[in-house]
Parts: sequence; C-alpha cells; structure tokens
Amino acid sequence: MTQTQADLTVGQLATALVAADSEPAAENPDVSISGSSATAEAITSNGPLAVTVETSSVGTVGNDGITAVYSGATDDSMVALQPTEDGLRAAITIDSVDAPEAYNFEVGGDVASLRLNSDGSVAALDLDGNLIAEAASPWAVDANGQPVPTHYEVNGTTLTQVVEHHSGSWTYGIVADPTFHWWGVRWTLSHTRTQKLILAMSGASAASGVVALLCGGTIAGAIPCGIGYGVVAGVIGFGTAMLNYCDRNAKGITLDYHWFGSYWSCSTR
Repeated sequence: MTQTQADLTVGQLATALVAADSEPAAENPDVSISGSSATAEAITSNGPLAVTVETSSVGTVGNDGITAVYSGATDDSMVALQPTEDGLRAAITIDSVDAPEAYNFEVGGDVASLRLNSDGSVAALDLDGNLIAEAASPWAVDANGQPVPTHYEVNGTTLTQVVEHHSGSWTYGIVADPTFHWWGVRWTLSHTRTQKLILAMSGASAASGVVALLCGGTIAGAIPCGIGYGVVAGVIGFGTAMLNYCDRNAKGITLDYHWFGSYWSCSTR
C-alpha cells in the first residue's frame, strides 16, 4: 500500500460520503485503529467494540491523518477504517466489475452476536442481549453518486455487506459504508427517582419547566443538565406511560439516549 493509493482512497471516500449524505470522518478519542491488525477498537457506553476488515496489506494512514487504508482481500478493492464524531466506519471501495460483491467484517470486543433489523441495519449485542452498537442501514454509491443496490447479511459475529454491482451499469469506483454508532448517554434511576421524573413531566407545562426541575436538583443526580437543553427536553417526548411501564417492578429503570437516531429507550431493572 503506497501513500498515494491511500490518499486517493481517502479522497474517494470523502466524495462518496457527500453523495450519500453520510457523516464525514472526524477525530474521536474513543476510537483507536491498528494498521497491522486492520482493526478499529472503540470504547462505547456499553463495553468495547472491535471491527476487523479483511485485507492483504498493512494499513497506511491517509492525508487526513485519521483514516487507515488497506488493500482488499482480493484484487480491485480497497478497505478503510476511520473514526466519525460518534462512531466508526469500515468502508469499501470497489474498482472494477471483477471485484467480489460480498465483503466481510468481523465484529468483536464484547459483541457476542449480531441481529439483522427490519430496516436493514444491524444490532451488535453482548452476551445478555444488550445493545453495544448499531450498524446503520447500508448504502453504496458509484463514482457519479448513483445508489448501488446493497444489503447486510449476518453470521455469528461476521457482518457481510453485499454490493450488487455485477448487474447494472455503474461507474467505478463504488464506495460502500458500514458505520457503527453507539449509545451516547446512559443513566440508572432508582424507583424513587423514576417517579420523581414522571411527576416532573406530568406537572410542568412546558419543556423549560421540566428542564428547570431536572437541573434544579428535584431529581438530584439522576440526569445532569450539562448534557444540553435539547437532550434533556427529549425525555418529555418519551412519555410518562412508557416510564411507568419500565418501572413496573418498582425497582427503577435504565434510561438510554441513543445519539444515532436521536431517540430514548428505557428498560426494566
């Protein structure tokens, strides 16, 4: 792998990310990438995540200073690992019709299984079935930004992205992009604090009122107001009925805010 090849791949990825309206590469202190083992490792809210690409070379860091580029396991393809602001990406570049359609990524760390979701995304789960990270619904675009049919398949902890470029008329290179995101914030609330949160949500007439109660100490230590008004106010949209349902055992709840997709979930303790 030469520096020139790596820089060309980084540029190709950047162009494709714009066409696919996908987030750019960015520094992320929670993600580390090994050039020799072709593995990206991340510390997530729910445990370590590792993603390894199939390659025939040692990685070369591109001119962006953060993307490691490798030769593909077969000719006419390249793979790359790069951090994003709230996740990590394992990208594929396909340079000719002779390249394969299926590309494997081994997912490790605390990940014990993968689940294919109805929207085409993939959940990475630990031994207890808890979500560690999610691979967003797959996409692929050709050099002109045209979408190329693609989907994920899972087998144990192996994620396979299938890019159906052998049929159709495409302009090479094609870029495809498994990107993993993980929960941004998690809180464990006792039964007492959960009920205080429900009371605050029921009694306040506006989002600002709930935020004031949260940050004013009424639910001391439950949810820090330093995470920002928008995130705190998002609890309101989750709803008191769901909070009561999660607290049905009167043992408290685990409340999660998912950065990817910007939604809340709760679970029973």
